[in-house]
Amino acid sequence: MYSYYPGERRSSVALFDYNSTPIWKEKYRTFPEMYPNRSIILADLFIHFVNTSDGNISSKICPDVRRPYISHIRILGETVYYTMGYYDIDLWKTGALIYLVRAEEVKKSEIATIEGHPPRC
Repeated sequence: MYSYYPGERRSSVALFDYNSTPIWKEKYRTFPEMYPNRSIILADLFIHFVNTSDGNISSKICPDVRRPYISHIRILGETVYYTMGYYDIDLWKTGALIYLVRAEEVKKSEIATIEGHPPRC
């Protein structure tokens, strides 16, 4: 179960057993995105994988660009795909990247570069 406050990207998440007894409760500075493979995914500047058995963050994926905007996450089997827009103020350009993450392997490909505001992927 979760609740969130949209004015400030934050949420409260709780897991209950079948008797409605709380197992754990946590507060995060972002919204839950999806629940694959018994994990909760939180996305802000990073992608956080939360272990549903205890509410702790089990791993984190960090884009290697400044000021990223993670726009979409898709999980197929053991592979995580996510698209991300970014704005590079030094070069006055925006771009969109797609990442593939599988175990410890991370692949990245630029799919768009334009001048102006960050694209939505």
